[in-house]
Amino acid sequence: MVRGVGHRFLARRQTVLYASIPYLLERLRSASTAEVSEILTLHGRADLVIWDDLGAERPTDWTRDRLYLLLDARYEAEQPLIATANGSPSQLEERWGSRMVSRLLEMAAIWEVAGGDYRLQTAQHRLRAASGP
Repeated sequence: MVRGVGHRFLARRQTVLYASIPYLLERLRSASTAEVSEILTLHGRADLVIWDDLGAERPTDWTRDRLYLLLDARYEAEQPLIATANGSPSQLEERWGSRMVSRLLEMAAIWEVAGGDYRLQTAQHRLRAASGP
């Protein structure tokens, strides 16, 4: 579903910035001041930003500060953000704090997707198929 939204933006020749949160944070850790500034600018200017796996990283003061800066860039630009997470808003609030989650909730619609881990289900199905009848 998230990819479909991204593809619609791209089909209309709009810019889409996709980032896996653990990867993005790792990139920010090793970035120069100029690179951090560029990442913030990209987050503010893109027509759509998609964050994947919010909550998959270990929350520290540093990661909270960086994610808040990126989120605030979207918030101030009044541009859409899609964030996927394996947790409820209250679980995210425990990890990230109320400032960040309140902005997310103001900016976003919440869709809860029920069901198991599709990667695990796919792997189990493949194993059953490989072992034969």
